[in-house]
Amino acid sequence: MLSIIKYILLGLSIAVCMLVGAIIATFLRPFHPIHIYYMAKIWGPIAGTILGVKFKKLNFDRLNSERSCVYVMNHQSNMDIVVAAQIKLNNTVTLGKKQIFYFPIFGQWYWLSGNILIKREKRSAIIRSMLRVTKSITRKNRSILIMPEGTRSKGKGLGRFKAGAFKTAINAGVPIVPIIISDWFENVNLNKIKSGEIKIKILPEFSTTGLGASDAGELSQKVHQTMSQELEKINLSVEKV
Repeated sequence: MLSIIKYILLGLSIAVCMLVGAIIATFLRPFHPIHIYYMAKIWGPIAGTILGVKFKKLNFDRLNSERSCVYVMNHQSNMDIVVAAQIKLNNTVTLGKKQIFYFPIFGQWYWLSGNILIKREKRSAIIRSMLRVTKSITRKNRSILIMPEGTRSKGKGLGRFKAGAFKTAINAGVPIVPIIISDWFENVNLNKIKSGEIKIKILPEFSTTGLGASDAGELSQKVHQTMSQELEKINLSVEKV
């Protein structure tokens, strides 16, 4: 019962914040990621309080908003939006399915905040979208957050990576910065007031200097191995509810 109340309050909070955010974005710097940063700064603490989740941030000094990069984060569930809001990445956009636009309030805010919508059904559309991402990084000096698993793991470990994030980083000549999130399913119980702990850890970056398109697969494997090992370690260190 408590979890249902929390989900309702969470939904109401995000609806109100994003409705206001969409209105502001319409008239003030539309399609600029500054709206994502301020939404995370305002809504992130509200969401954490509603859910009763304690977020522990590790190695956040590795974040550098003064240069572009490709952030890669493990993908567990719809609650990843709550986790991402705790990181407060500046000048950073994300990738999302084109269908997101049609979600009331959230979709319009997502689009107006400069995030990139892609069609995943056709390979040609995906390629064009990734070229848009590369141009956004190089011409606008922005970073991008990608979940390279492409689908939710639902707490079953780190899934196989798709190559898009790594090809994009190589083409743009920017580093890969991995972000590991501890397991939501094992460590959070929303039926408790204090629901549990989630750890967010920024890992050392992977340089793409001197790499070509043919190196994307090897780079993906290296990043996957590192993130998988760190995910196992961080899950063992989380305080159990």
